[in-house]
Amino acid sequence: MNLQSPFGSEHTGSMEQSGTSEKTGKALNLFQKRDSVLVVLLVVCILVAGGLGLLYYKEKQKAVNPTVAAGEEANFLKRQVEKHILLPDEEPGIATVVDVDKLRESNPEFYADAKNGHKLLVYKNKAILYDPEKDRIVNVAPVVTTDTETTDPSSVPGTNPSN
Repeated sequence: MNLQSPFGSEHTGSMEQSGTSEKTGKALNLFQKRDSVLVVLLVVCILVAGGLGLLYYKEKQKAVNPTVAAGEEANFLKRQVEKHILLPDEEPGIATVVDVDKLRESNPEFYADAKNGHKLLVYKNKAILYDPEKDRIVNVAPVVTTDTETTDPSSVPGTNPSN
């Protein structure tokens, strides 16, 4: 079957169908590409939602069990401090400086460079004052106790126990 086009060339019916199938093939290819992009976006969204859900779950666990959060903070703090100094093989008492003026009254030499927010790690034989913002040890001093005294940092005025 020969068809006369308005442009003066002849086309056969089979060629006409071939052009249509090429257009259909291109359209299907376009849909496949679009579908592939949508699948990739869906997978990315699922991964992001899963990651956010995991973070939310961990934070919720910390709120439910503050002892776990305090333990994690203590371990992190010890890892930071032991980059600078050899630590005793024992668990320290940990406190945060909240009133530096009271501390300076009790021990002006040790707390001379202390600031609110610094961390105090008290071991059996030494006390370490650490600045977490600058990642520096501010001061180290031996702990001298009598039989009735303790190395509990909560007994030091001007500190707030961290755990």
